[in-house]
Order: sequence, then structure tokens, then C-alpha cells
Amino acid sequence: MAYQDFAYWYDSLNTEADYDRLADEMVTRLARHGVPNGIVADLGCGTGELCLRLAAHGYDMIGVDASPDMLSVFREKAAEQGRGDILLLCQDLAKLDLYGTIRAAVSSFDTLNH
Repeated sequence: MAYQDFAYWYDSLNTEADYDRLADEMVTRLARHGVPNGIVADLGCGTGELCLRLAAHGYDMIGVDASPDMLSVFREKAAEQGRGDILLLCQDLAKLDLYGTIRAAVSSFDTLNH
């Protein structure tokens, strides 16, 4: 499913989401499971709000989403924040191939429903 123009409205329609709290919770859970750092994939990363916050916590992030438009919005945000170090992959999660090893994966909100 491609979001096309919707991707550019997604963040303004999702203002109720508390990404800071979500990121803090993810960091706590990752650490609890022995992943205080390293490569983490954000599956269904959308426009990158969670992924950018986890990168700010020191994780080496890979953002994966099937929508090139969502990833385009993400890429713009990452550039504005000087986060050119996040790898973005445009892939269907059902056919995911990371070409390497990760320490953990996160996925939030409605991703699994898609």
C-alpha cells in the first residue's frame, strides 16, 4: 500500500501520538532485553518519528517501509536533523531482506494491520 499524497499529511493527522514517550518505552524495553545499543530496525517506520528518536538515543537505525512517499517525508526530516546516518529501505515487510544482522526490531501503531 503506497500512501502517496497522504504521506505529506500523515504527521499533521497524527498529532496525538506521544513519540517521546513511545521512544523512552522502547529504549527501556530494548535495554531490558539486552539491547542497550546497536543496529535496530523500525519496521513500518512511516515518516520516521520513532526511528529518529531512537537514533537520538544512540541506536544505529534502519527504517523500513513499503511506501516511497512516507520514506521521502522521513528523508526530509532526517536531513533537517542532520541524521544522514539512518538507512532507509523501501520494502514490503512480508518480503523483508535486511542483507545483514540486526540486534532488534521495533514496530509500532498500526503497522501489523497493514
